[in-house]
Amino acid sequence: MEGLEALLTLLLTPGVGDETLRKWWAVHRTPRGVMKAIQEGKLRPAAKAALVQQGINNPDLRKKVERILADLHRRQYGAVTLWDDAYPFRLREIPDAPFLLFHRAECPIWDFGRVVAVVGSRRATDYGRRMLARIMEDLATYQPLIVSGLAYGVDTWAHTLAIEHGLPTIAVLGYGFDHIYPPGNRRLAEEMPRHGGDLVTEFFPWQGPERYHFPQRNRIIAGLADFVLVVESEVRGGAMITARQAFSYDRDVGALVGPADAVMSTGPHHLIKTQMAHLITSADDIASVMGWEKDHNAVRRPPYRPESPAETAILRALIRKGNISMDEIAENTGLPLSELSAVMLNLEFQRVVENVRGQTYRLIAQIDLT
Repeated sequence: MEGLEALLTLLLTPGVGDETLRKWWAVHRTPRGVMKAIQEGKLRPAAKAALVQQGINNPDLRKKVERILADLHRRQYGAVTLWDDAYPFRLREIPDAPFLLFHRAECPIWDFGRVVAVVGSRRATDYGRRMLARIMEDLATYQPLIVSGLAYGVDTWAHTLAIEHGLPTIAVLGYGFDHIYPPGNRRLAEEMPRHGGDLVTEFFPWQGPERYHFPQRNRIIAGLADFVLVVESEVRGGAMITARQAFSYDRDVGALVGPADAVMSTGPHHLIKTQMAHLITSADDIASVMGWEKDHNAVRRPPYRPESPAETAILRALIRKGNISMDEIAENTGLPLSELSAVMLNLEFQRVVENVRGQTYRLIAQIDLT
């Protein structure tokens, strides 16, 4: 039985949990070693070994494993086990490393030279978004891989800014590939592999987003990173779980200092006051902690040049008017709303414009109309 097939059999055997499997790995080293021990009658406890033997002999479980392997091949999803050379070396260091990781990119990029995880609230404030934009733009000169969790708020902003500044980015998911969540980030999830990024999860493709999945997901975000940046969070936010996990894994943690009276600054400030995190106000602060030198060959984003007459008309209106509603853009450009909506969605995804409230937009990129 091959390594992946053996691992799937063990993972799908009812009654055999993580704690038992980790004890078996400590003695028998690999899933195939466990299977060999079963055949030789050496696996303990015997009751658990009997459950695995029943699974091996169970035609339904064998068919399920075969279907998973065939489905992974058909859909071109990658899978690496904890014992494969391709398994991320940083993640292998943590005591509760996942036994199995699925990935979407043809070649995993998780062993990048420099890795920064960005976490924070789903309810990011204007201050948090503005500061993260500044930090990410300057981080481009250090060329790190950006890891986050594809949630709304800080996660979405981190992935989007990484793409904008030409940085590879990984989304670590709390569910399987068949259930991209939130639905509003499906397009972003599709774009990431096209820009040299990846989607990574320990959950089988059919497993949906469950509340208890996300703390599990957070340990992978922390384990993949050299440095974890907490942008905004309440003291009990999910980002704080990631920060504490990162600290326990001996990773460097940074927290964005914010307004003293802001609820979303209470989490980062708590990390700083308890000496779990470095005070961060810039990309250079992160680089100083990590001892990184700038990559002076890194390319900054050039001014955006419109790709169609419709884009030109819209951007001219935004340059003239500043913040402007969709109705005003339609009135100024004469474009029908159906065409206008499609063009605005594309400009928003390319981080040329930003929806600031309701249907009001503003420019957030330099524009070249020559």
